[in-house]
Formats: sequence, C-alpha cells, structure tokens
Amino acid sequence: MGFIKSYIRNGYNGLFFEKQNPYHLARCIQKLISDEKSRKILGDNARKTIVEKFSWDKTAKGIEDALEGLTKK
Repeated sequence: MGFIKSYIRNGYNGLFFEKQNPYHLARCIQKLISDEKSRKILGDNARKTIVEKFSWDKTAKGIEDALEGLTKK
C-alpha cells in the first residue's frame, strides 16, 4: 500500500480491506451503503485530511523545495 498508510487511517478517513479478498471489500462497501452516519464521518474526515495535508499551497511548496534542493547540489 506504500504511501496510502501515511494519510489514510482505517475507520477515521477511510476503510482498508484485505488484499485479493472481494468478500471483505464487499462488506466495507455494504457498511458505507447502510450506515449514513459512518459514511458522513468518514467523508468529512477524508476531506479534512486532504485540506490539511495536501493543499495546493503545500504541494507547490514541496515541489519548489525539491527543485531548489536539486539546484544547490
């Protein structure tokens, strides 16, 4: 899963499911379909995570810093 685990927290802003286990994926989807409150909380938390950690300003600054680092070598 690589980078995904650094910003998705299971049950807070997303749901993890077992690799190559369609039954487990289906159960996660069913939970989201049937539980409006959980679906809203996960969605709100996911949006909050993106706004806080991956804003355009932060992304642009990260790219700028990386490029500056290349020119200083």
